[in-house]
Amino acid sequence: MIEVPELYEGLLTEAELRDLLFDISTEASSVELQFKGSAQGRAQPGDENADSGPIAELESACARLVAAQVAGIQVRYIHAGVAWCDTVLRGPAGFRLIRVNLDRVSALQSSD
Repeated sequence: MIEVPELYEGLLTEAELRDLLFDISTEASSVELQFKGSAQGRAQPGDENADSGPIAELESACARLVAAQVAGIQVRYIHAGVAWCDTVLRGPAGFRLIRVNLDRVSALQSSD
């Protein structure tokens, strides 16, 4: 049987989205951001505020997502020594969060 990593899903309000991105910007390290432009498009690197630090970069990403300038964002980061990937997609009822533990993905891939 094929093993797949656990996914954590949730539906966020705009306020919860802002809180999540603020927490990542202040508590995580090695933050990387990508934008998803459309339902069919692939994520693109988020580098417009790369020199301004993670707080400004994630605030800008949140604003773009809320304003529907992008369909979604993907944030990769390390928190408490664990690598995570959060994908947030804009939807009619709020913002869908999909979170995966990247260390677990790597462990599953290396066991093949």
